Amino acid sequence: MKIITNNPLVHAEFPQKAELFDTDVTDILLKAKNYIDLGAELLSCNLTGDNSSGENPYRSIVVLELEKHIAMTTDFYSLTLIEDAIKESKASSGGFAGYDENALKDFQATDLELLKGCLEKLN
Repeated sequence: MKIITNNPLVHAEFPQKAELFDTDVTDILLKAKNYIDLGAELLSCNLTGDNSSGENPYRSIVVLELEKHIAMTTDFYSLTLIEDAIKESKASSGGFAGYDENALKDFQATDLELLKGCLEKLN
């Protein structure tokens, strides 16, 4: 299991599982799509919750990577979900502009809590 994120709080909480990128939500979704294209399965894609209309500039996505010895196949359900998320993100993503430091910390905490809830359900 791998977490693809642009949220430093997530990386601090899950340093062994989280891969941190200094980028926007759309790019995080594209990075997740790259894993899916290589055979990973999408386990979570936090597009709901308090992230209304793409306002949250942080996103953490969980994928399940294939073992190295398993033949690569694409999970088309995961691919459809992530492509839809990318389209929505491109239409609504505003990035980090216009948010003060306190708002960004709140968004980070929200993304982390959504991720923790997802991970609890996965276990």
